[in-house]
Amino acid sequence: LVEGGPSGASPTLLSLLKSAAAKSAHGFNVRIERVNPTENFPRSTAVDPQARAGLERPKSSVKPWDVDECLEELHRKAYYPRSTRGTAKRSDAREGVGRWPEVLRACVEGGADL
Repeated sequence: LVEGGPSGASPTLLSLLKSAAAKSAHGFNVRIERVNPTENFPRSTAVDPQARAGLERPKSSVKPWDVDECLEELHRKAYYPRSTRGTAKRSDAREGVGRWPEVLRACVEGGADL
């Protein structure tokens, strides 16, 4: 995934990624996708109110490259379990990642910025 839009990935980076994708070893299927700086999601049309509440995001306009917003969404949908050590405060999205995959946890704890 690369950031699209005017402030997105540079043409040099895209060229490098396309070259690497063309030369992918062992027949791996490589695909380059652009994610816009701001994405819009429509309201859910699910009939069941519980399903609708689970599908809808807090706001229709989201910034997938915003670190804090991304972490909030990962916690909201419970993609990975929250740590249970008592240090995980619901108000701090950067806490509670102790049980997440190692690479993702290292990115969050190290303050990596996309």
